[in-house]
Amino acid sequence: MVLKNKSKSRVVKDRISALPDALVCHILSFLETKKAVSTSVLCRRWRSLWKSVPILDLDMLDMLDFDEEELKIKEACADFGTFVDGVLSSRDNSLDIQSFRLGFYLSNDNRDQIDGWIQTAIRHNAVKLDLYVDNEDSNLFQLPKCVFTSKTLEHLKLKSLDYIIYRPPTSGCFPSLKFLHIEASPNQESMENLFSQCPVLEDLTLDLDETRLKNLNICAPKLKRLRVDMITNIFVNYSCNLFVNAPELENLHLHIDDLLNCPLENAKSIVEADIAVLFCEEKEGPALFNPVNALLTQIFRVKYLSLSAPCFEACDLPAFDSLNKLKLALHCYNWEFLGVILKISPNLEDLVLDYEALSFKECREHQWNPPEFVPICLSSHLKTISIKAFKGGRVEMEVAEYLLKNGRSLKKMTILTGGVLYTEEKELYKEFLMFQRGSTACQVEFTKRRIY
Repeated sequence: MVLKNKSKSRVVKDRISALPDALVCHILSFLETKKAVSTSVLCRRWRSLWKSVPILDLDMLDMLDFDEEELKIKEACADFGTFVDGVLSSRDNSLDIQSFRLGFYLSNDNRDQIDGWIQTAIRHNAVKLDLYVDNEDSNLFQLPKCVFTSKTLEHLKLKSLDYIIYRPPTSGCFPSLKFLHIEASPNQESMENLFSQCPVLEDLTLDLDETRLKNLNICAPKLKRLRVDMITNIFVNYSCNLFVNAPELENLHLHIDDLLNCPLENAKSIVEADIAVLFCEEKEGPALFNPVNALLTQIFRVKYLSLSAPCFEACDLPAFDSLNKLKLALHCYNWEFLGVILKISPNLEDLVLDYEALSFKECREHQWNPPEFVPICLSSHLKTISIKAFKGGRVEMEVAEYLLKNGRSLKKMTILTGGVLYTEEKELYKEFLMFQRGSTACQVEFTKRRIY
């Protein structure tokens, strides 16, 4: 195909049409299926190319306007069903479906139809399955048994509120599944043991919203990365116990609103941990601090730790001898923990302090008590310090001065100012220039760029 550019009177070659079919299909695989199908009108050669695309992306939720009348929504669902049926029946039946993404609005009218689509994808050896379920009538969709028993499925993502029922078989579950991502607000007992039957699972992500699960058991012998974001119902006295048995776990991300019991069995392989507990200051009693401290005592071998929790005690913690990088979100009433964590982390080289949670009013009532002896990491190993949301409060200045004075190996301190005027920043910088420095090579930089 040759195109002529009239304005410049020159011939422009159609390079895409010169590409082989396999490469064109690969390009089409990056489009939503509806758009890929629409390319069939370009010319005769393109009429059937989309039928060989191994990736199907079918989402009716992007097309729905839930403010419309119920009749129009049903008509849109019916039109979408006709389109999907046409796509699946027109494809080259001898080709596998590598990836199948389906976003659908569940109703009593299309339940069996949707079940059939998923079974078709699994029957064609789908490697990746991504399902997004929505509805307004509390209809429940039971995940087809073939999903649990598929021998080719390696990547599964499920997104819904509480519309999916999980009833895995007692054996032979997820024989090839390596990546599992669930985004939901589950309250079914069927999920409690869902993750105990994943023999080769390596990556598990759980975004659990308003969960009412009492126990969540994760037993995965090959699991390397675990990410849990859990929003609990703070208006109901409800807690969830998270039990993890993953001897090869290397990366742990745990962000929760409220404290929960989290015993980790065989946690010797964890090298990176990101722990954030948001709300727990209103609870009373000695149990307030135990879960966070108990969790820290189980992950003391980590090399990288990000920690944000207003409710932990700066005592009874083991030495973090392998810790190389620490990101610590401080609250006004746990300044003491900074000194403790520096003391028990002798090989720390990179420190990030996050002051986002600090407020001038609350911090006036608290003070910084430096350690009796300078921590080994500060006198021998610490090379970089970054402070986020620095406001120039009294305690903040005292901590910065202490770190600069005793950081004998320090090469750079970066201050990210938050809510500070330019004139105030200049004054802060002048004060920093007056601070004694333990390292003559240390540079101090004030910036408004984000520090990660």
